[in-house]
Amino acid sequence: MCKRDSDSWKIHQNWKENVRAEIHFWDMYFHYHVLRWNSDYKRRLDPDLQLQARPAELLKETDSSIMDVGSGPLTYLGKKLGEKDVPIIAVDPLADEYDAILKKFGIIPLVRTNKLEAENLTDTYVPDTFDLVFARNSIDHTYNPERAILQMISVVKRDKHVLMEHKPNEGENENYQGLHQWNFSMNSDGEFIIASKYSSINFTRKYLSICKMNCEMVYEEGEGDMLIIRIFKK
Repeated sequence: MCKRDSDSWKIHQNWKENVRAEIHFWDMYFHYHVLRWNSDYKRRLDPDLQLQARPAELLKETDSSIMDVGSGPLTYLGKKLGEKDVPIIAVDPLADEYDAILKKFGIIPLVRTNKLEAENLTDTYVPDTFDLVFARNSIDHTYNPERAILQMISVVKRDKHVLMEHKPNEGENENYQGLHQWNFSMNSDGEFIIASKYSSINFTRKYLSICKMNCEMVYEEGEGDMLIIRIFKK
């Protein structure tokens, strides 16, 4: 086994061993939502919540379809664009565990999350299916973010976008604990970098032939710095 394959195997094993922490987080989220996450909880269950500005600006038609990758039990995305409902497909590898948590707390989601790994989207969906593919604070929790992003690019339509919103350098910030094994960052040239304790790639340069990328750092109230990555599929 070459070093790259060995490193990928280690990260995958670590991911499988630490998914319980993610499940525990969401269990506590619903248990304590009144005290700590009340506004976020209400937004996720609001059928009239408008689609957030960044994903909305990338959609040209109001009947566009969106995939939310690594959505958790309740998608972050708003359910309305103007007066129209937004068709959302939400996927997450822990969907079965999340269903059990929702049942435990008697919660009926507006969008039911389907069980699917970000690394294997094309096992279920054909290429060029969605008008926008979205991910927020999830792809850096996968065991292979490079493959996950390529899968997201595959299932979005040509001349459309993948939009990712993540906290920068979560691996370092969380001391590589639990699912926090990856760092997403932007270099001085505005290029997207994926790094772990074992390796680093310049995603922007590596995949110039299939996509164009725009990266920016923004500050969000309650979240802090967020790395926003817009990927345009050629």
